[in-house]
Amino acid sequence: MATEQVTSSVPAPPPQPRLQPLQGWLARLGLSGKLLAIGGLVGVIAVFLPLVSIQMQTPGFGGRGGVSVPPVSMNQTILVIRDFRGMICLVGYLAALALAYVLYAPARLNPKTFGWAGVGVGAVVALLALWLLLGTFSGSGSLGGFGGGLSISVGFGAILNLLAAAAVAAGGALKAREEKLI
Repeated sequence: MATEQVTSSVPAPPPQPRLQPLQGWLARLGLSGKLLAIGGLVGVIAVFLPLVSIQMQTPGFGGRGGVSVPPVSMNQTILVIRDFRGMICLVGYLAALALAYVLYAPARLNPKTFGWAGVGVGAVVALLALWLLLGTFSGSGSLGGFGGGLSISVGFGAILNLLAAAAVAAGGALKAREEKLI
């Protein structure tokens, strides 16, 4: 009796390529994690953008044998980070980035505990960003007369700060909902 070895004609599946750590982390994120991470990253950038822009112009006067005063023009830009609410927002955005890493790391900590942290950070940052924007809007406007003028306008950083805060708040709320906390 002769024994023959029968080889299989079905090819073996190709080996799966290993994901890089960053790609693996991005694959685990989901919508809530992406909102936390993107909102935190945009927020860190937003706090270094203009909160308010102030422009002032005065006309020159005098002359003809008297003392003449030259016209004066002044432009000032104030960044979001220069306000205490902007500083707290920066800390909140850094916390959102840390939560986006911790909540979706391979060896996760207790997601229920940190799920509430995402909601808290999102709520605090959103309220501070809204307060900052409303405070800026209440002081904006223009004044003109006698050839001079004063103009105060809301900067791009204040609006982007509010959008980033909304993304962080939405990401925190979605994560809490995923973990069945709310």
